[in-house]
Amino acid sequence: DDVHNSSDEKPPKKELVIDFEGVEEAKVEPSQLLEAAKIISSLQITRDLGSDAAMNLSSVLSTIPHDVEEACTTIVQQQGQDENIVTNLADLLADDSLNNLPDELLDLDLQYARQSLHTYKETIRQQRKARMQCLRLLLQSRF
Repeated sequence: DDVHNSSDEKPPKKELVIDFEGVEEAKVEPSQLLEAAKIISSLQITRDLGSDAAMNLSSVLSTIPHDVEEACTTIVQQQGQDENIVTNLADLLADDSLNNLPDELLDLDLQYARQSLHTYKETIRQQRKARMQCLRLLLQSRF
């Protein structure tokens, strides 16, 4: 008897169907593909750093106590209704809430954090654009 081990059997190959609709065939120089790939890879380092910064910011922001978050939301809503209303955060919270805020939160440079998130977003946009360019070039070349 011929016994087959199922782990030795390879699944049947599926035929890859690519839709070239809307992409005109064109001669694509290897240097064009290389340039798009270089942009993608060079942006990856910046993207990884931005991802780390975004995760760190998220971690710090998650330490905001619920009562402090609610008080801040109340102040923002009041100012949205009437800019002349000035509510002191300390008036909405117990003293221990403000005294027990984590140092990481108090030391947060909001302007730097905002700029870092903007840079991260822009890096993702640029990398996505380069990936689309690379894909378009591949489709144009018809491989």
